[in-house]
Amino acid sequence: ALVKLISDLARVYSAPNTSCYIAKLNNIVLQILIELAENHTLKEINKQPVSQKNEIIKSAISYIRDNYMHKITLDDISKAVLCDKFALCREFKKTTGQTIVENLNNYRCIKAIEYLSAEYTVAQTAAFCGFDNLSFFTKTFKRFIGKLPSDYKKQTIR
Repeated sequence: ALVKLISDLARVYSAPNTSCYIAKLNNIVLQILIELAENHTLKEINKQPVSQKNEIIKSAISYIRDNYMHKITLDDISKAVLCDKFALCREFKKTTGQTIVENLNNYRCIKAIEYLSAEYTVAQTAAFCGFDNLSFFTKTFKRFIGKLPSDYKKQTIR
């Protein structure tokens, strides 16, 4: 259907002197937009049964676990799990009790503990765990772990 609509658009567009030229173009463009919206958009999580919603959430968590060391956006995660990002955020919070960003940062801090315990510096640990701002890493670590990364590091050295 989409291919036919696009060929219709090309046919009408190439004949600008026909009657109702603009109206015909607008009509075909509207039909294309409707076709795209109804049949070619990412699936929305709210239309899925509970088991499929859980699978989407599991896939999102798995994506976070596999990519925590990189810069990750909500768009990246939603594309990876083939779901609308707004619906994914709502369902993720409802299912896990955390936002996606909270989950990501919490996991990064858990991984940071491993690096700090392996005697990497705080700056190296931040970089390995996907934090590009040392100050933000320090604040985030304190929020999730309860102490500064430098204090945690001192504690593990003893």
